[in-house]
Amino acid sequence: MGDQVASAIDRPHARTGAWALIQQPTGDGWILDRIVNEVAKVLGPRAFRWADLAKSPPAETIFFPHYSLYMTARDHRGADVAGRSVIWFTHPGDYPYSTAELLLAFGAAKSVLFPCSRFRDLWVAQGLDVRKTRVILGAADPALFRGRPRAGRVVGVNAAYYPRKGSRLLLETVRAARDLRFELLGRGWRASPDFDDLSRLANFTYLETPYSKYPSRMRRWHAFLSTSRLEGGPVPLVEAMMANATPVATDTGFAPDLITHGRTGFIIDPDDAPDQVADVLREAAREPIDSRSAVVDLSWTRFAREVVEVGDGAAAGDQGRQRGAPPAPPRRERPAPAAAIPAASFIAYSSGRGPGADLIWSFARGHGAQVAPITSPPPDDRRRTPVLWGLLDGALERIRAAKADGAQFVYLDHAYLGRGHGRRYRMCLDGFHAGPVREADAVRLADLNITPRPWRSGGSVVLVCPPTAAAAAANDTTPDAWLARTLALLRTHTDRPLEIRRKPRPGHPAEPLASALGRAHAVVCHTSTIAVEATIAGVPAFVDPASPAAPVAGTDLARIECPTRPDRGPWLRHLACMQFSVDEFEAGRAWSLLIEHLSRPEVKLAP
Repeated sequence: MGDQVASAIDRPHARTGAWALIQQPTGDGWILDRIVNEVAKVLGPRAFRWADLAKSPPAETIFFPHYSLYMTARDHRGADVAGRSVIWFTHPGDYPYSTAELLLAFGAAKSVLFPCSRFRDLWVAQGLDVRKTRVILGAADPALFRGRPRAGRVVGVNAAYYPRKGSRLLLETVRAARDLRFELLGRGWRASPDFDDLSRLANFTYLETPYSKYPSRMRRWHAFLSTSRLEGGPVPLVEAMMANATPVATDTGFAPDLITHGRTGFIIDPDDAPDQVADVLREAAREPIDSRSAVVDLSWTRFAREVVEVGDGAAAGDQGRQRGAPPAPPRRERPAPAAAIPAASFIAYSSGRGPGADLIWSFARGHGAQVAPITSPPPDDRRRTPVLWGLLDGALERIRAAKADGAQFVYLDHAYLGRGHGRRYRMCLDGFHAGPVREADAVRLADLNITPRPWRSGGSVVLVCPPTAAAAAANDTTPDAWLARTLALLRTHTDRPLEIRRKPRPGHPAEPLASALGRAHAVVCHTSTIAVEATIAGVPAFVDPASPAAPVAGTDLARIECPTRPDRGPWLRHLACMQFSVDEFEAGRAWSLLIEHLSRPEVKLAP
């Protein structure tokens, strides 16, 4: 992998079959460096390393060990890079790309590889072609991490510290299980706000030891604990299972792909009470199990060969575990939302002004929620679920904090249908909009007296409606950035006039929307409810996949000249069931109605 290989690749005849492995110098043993190194071993002289993301490497395949590296290179080189790229998607992160941007970029790539079924399923549901995807589970060295049946009282934790690693649950579990000993391996834990409290506990030890010592430490563990709220893996789970430590892991990453609950380990919820987690760890101590057999085939060589197979043209789109491996165990179902959030566990945040504050109080009175100023510090009781109005006055920051902590939240905003203060408001769980269409009768829609107009096929202009600053920030972009990208895409797919319509400012004159829709071939926006109004008026819309209109709108601007026109009835009935009257909030019926609706089956819309 030295200069000799790189210079050979530079020659035109060496381009075919060559791989450029993108590697940023970290020098800290980053797991993604390990992935690049293992792929390089399998490729041999066909591979060379490349670090300059502004230049196009002379290779048939480009391997990006993190999707942020791919996005940077694509910003510089565009299609020249995209069609040759194999991307490793680790897990969602705080990067300046919207879902729509990533979906467009991933769709242009050669293949996108996922460490777990969960994230692959998520992106396929958002519109990524399943044929471009593949799940390749994590890896470890079975010769290094050897195991034997054991019983004992030592629980191991192996993770570098990040806020998403669940340090508070770890602390409280160690406190709740004083009859067990806990050993923590991993870098950076002194930065955890819970580290000082952890280090004072007599049954806890933090070992700052080289990675070469990890296998010998793991041979002492009867159980492995992972309390993380967000993972693509974690890879230490594979290592611990190879060492035959019984895994007790939160329901994230590939834990459900590896663990058959109660047979090869245990799946816990990141919001489980520490006493519950302690009991599971004791159960793991009482009955030693064979976890090694479930993962012994997951070697690094197997991992790297599957990456190379995909890049060299092997079929993607497979489900779950790969060739030669046992089938993936079934994923444990998470509790239904109604069970996850008892009514009395809400904390409703109020800005103290405007109709949104009034609705917060209506919700609180009807649902027994505690009310707190939006500027107040987070509650000591982290099990309380935040209820928030809109995106301003600090609400977006509260929502981001809940997402980062893996917690649920309830979002309130203007209604989709029959809008107007004091009338109806939408309520969503863990999102800003209505999500997939679910079965619903026509009762709630009939009360609104809304009938969609026939789909139109006329119109001369494309009406482009940029998001507000708040809506753009919620989707990690800006109005100007979204508008620039959207206009550039539209100009490659249509010659129609592009008419920009920004959200009217209160008190300033503006053309009525109905008038503007009268000359529109289609409306293009991000997640604005303008798309709902346009769709009801019979004007096709193109939106972000997160838009409430996405089930009946287009999400690919390449189809701007041939929009779909599906049946809107099931979608409208669904929207009507996602919004509630003030009286329903006051009476405490809104929450139960929402949960009942979210428990219904999803509907596939007829074209």
